[in-house]
Amino acid sequence: MFRKKTLITADNIEASPQSPAVDFPAGENESFVVRQTSRRCTVIAHNTLFTGNIEIEGDIHIYGKVQGNITLKDGILYVMREGFIEGEFTSPSIVINGHVSGTCVGESVEIHEHGEMEGTVRGVTFSIRPGGCFVGNSERLAAKKETESQRVVEMKKHPSEKTEEKTAEEAAVLSVV
Repeated sequence: MFRKKTLITADNIEASPQSPAVDFPAGENESFVVRQTSRRCTVIAHNTLFTGNIEIEGDIHIYGKVQGNITLKDGILYVMREGFIEGEFTSPSIVINGHVSGTCVGESVEIHEHGEMEGTVRGVTFSIRPGGCFVGNSERLAAKKETESQRVVEMKKHPSEKTEEKTAEEAAVLSVV
């Protein structure tokens, strides 16, 4: 309902990796409407105070203040320069460039130049850029391990290898008899 629509014609289309591929009928100059898919993004605006728990899919950009727990199933949690979070937050990826107080759990946690984190960080990777500040405890989470079935790749044999195996098996059978 609220997806961005772009009007594309044969005259104004440009080839780029970001633009969708459109096939135009030969000799016709018709207009086509192409839906552009984008990742969901929630914004907590500057001078906004949000109190409570947030559970979403997609990205979230925090410019205001959040008091409560934030859980992202898929996406990136951005705490912008003026943003502030107080509570527990969980996301696959977390980028802090504002002020954070509480417990942060994510696969990747980054504190940028203007970021300040006070509390506990649990993550697989944790980085602090020059200028960033961290006061608290950090715990390393184990990376998600692949199961053996995900790592094992069945290789197909070349037809000549199959005949060599059969001849070896036949020779073994003949020597037993």
